[in-house]
Amino acid sequence: MSNQVVDTFRVPTKAALQEAYSTPLLPLEILSDKPRESTLGLKLLAKYGSLVSVISIVVLFVYLVATPSKSGAEREARRNVNDFL
Repeated sequence: MSNQVVDTFRVPTKAALQEAYSTPLLPLEILSDKPRESTLGLKLLAKYGSLVSVISIVVLFVYLVATPSKSGAEREARRNVNDFL
């Protein structure tokens, strides 16, 4: 590895002198590829979230259509009692 040389220069818009190194400093954490912390839940939500919501809406609709309402069930029970008497 070669020695680092400090280069001093002036930027016209700044009063202070600027310094730059002629060779990169190791390790350069800013430029390194960092593995993303991906969770399984986020991947599954992104992949299957819309499908799960559509299926749940369809199941809810079928449940509401298939189950009788309470008022209808009460009328049916009263009709059965009146028929028995």
